[in-house]
Amino acid sequence: QTTQGVVEFFRLGTLFDLAVGVLDVARPKPHPDMLLRCLDHFGVEAAESVYVGDQATDFEAAEAAGMAFIGMGPMCGRTKWSAQLFEDIPAIVDGLAG
Repeated sequence: QTTQGVVEFFRLGTLFDLAVGVLDVARPKPHPDMLLRCLDHFGVEAAESVYVGDQATDFEAAEAAGMAFIGMGPMCGRTKWSAQLFEDIPAIVDGLAG
């Protein structure tokens, strides 16, 4: 399934302004192409963004894009910022902001 196919199947389209998957870019993770596409679409600088992921390729893509990264699941505790629960993420982001 493509990312867009999953969004459509589960009727999630109203929840997302953009869905980008491996079939939507020339180079998938660990390359930063998917993240750069999102940053470009929303007009956001990498330094103003945060990527949350649970795989080493997520971390590598965020680092290559110049984004902060919050590790979860298998990446929890292996990166500068980690979250055990989704509920932990807002406090981490607030701390990054300043």
